[in-house]
Amino acid sequence: KQYTCTRLVASQTQIQLGQKVHSIKMALAADLNDMTTLGGEDTTGQDEFKQGASSESKVHIRVQQRNGRKCITTVQGLDDDLDLKRMLKAIKKRYNCNGNIKKDKEYGEIMQVQGDQRANIKEFLMIEQIYDSEARIVIHGF
Repeated sequence: KQYTCTRLVASQTQIQLGQKVHSIKMALAADLNDMTTLGGEDTTGQDEFKQGASSESKVHIRVQQRNGRKCITTVQGLDDDLDLKRMLKAIKKRYNCNGNIKKDKEYGEIMQVQGDQRANIKEFLMIEQIYDSEARIVIHGF
């Protein structure tokens, strides 16, 4: 009986300590919020900047090693107004490879193509004038 009583007392102290830590964290967060507003920073312009950045976001072309000599090329960050199915169909036909489109919660729609097609996809995006500047296309890997 004595063991269970000490255990209860110990668990109650942990709960009280947990509440104190939580209240301290909330106080620090409030202080931090006050400091940013006192600093005179304007946070309204940041939202406008983020909205404008979506049209100038970069396209990331990566290659992932599968097994042995096999690899997959992934294309991420394509604009939402593009018809990815038509684009993938043209890439598959032009470069004799297979591919699909995966939907991800965090990254949106990701195009996957069989083989190391990084240079071919960049060339396709430039020739078809989907992207005008090479600065928006970033190639990763090896």
